Amino acid sequence: MTSRFVLLGVALLIAEPILAIDCGGEAQPCKIATGEYHIAVPEGWQGGSAIMHLHAYGSSGAKVLGNRDFMDRAMERGYAVIAPTALPWHENKPNDWAVRDGWLTYPRSDIGFLRDVLADASVRAGVDPERVLLTGFSRGGSMVWDVACLAPDLARAYAPVSGGFWLPMTEECMGPVHLLHTCLTSAPVGQI
Repeated sequence: MTSRFVLLGVALLIAEPILAIDCGGEAQPCKIATGEYHIAVPEGWQGGSAIMHLHAYGSSGAKVLGNRDFMDRAMERGYAVIAPTALPWHENKPNDWAVRDGWLTYPRSDIGFLRDVLADASVRAGVDPERVLLTGFSRGGSMVWDVACLAPDLARAYAPVSGGFWLPMTEECMGPVHLLHTCLTSAPVGQI
């Protein structure tokens, strides 16, 4: 009987690691010192590539995970989806990203926050930080432009949708990046 337990213990030690993600669904964000984010991984996930998507003004990471079409397409392709949540830009105001737009009223450095999210998702869920696509819609897309310009090493590639630089516009970026910008003329409000 004892030898069975020893064999079971050895088998567990050499087996493939199973990632236990204790947070991240729509109802339970992952909380870190600088904020919170949601994460979803495809069935059979053993770690790998991810899409980090920045929501629009006034939205949240939970709403990104609630967009079934977006999520189903990412999951079918084997990507984890990381959906950070912005903070209210001022007391009693909607969630917004710390885009360089001259207001300078944001409660945190969102570039630092996104780095923290990626580091946590790497440990917690096995996300490969070298294989991340940073996307965002509207104001989230504007934040993607800022990150691509000011922290080009954060993601492998960038894909903002319907967002762009705000004034004062940057005059110098830190390095070249792989970036595809698209624009939607209409989208379901509050879903992305």
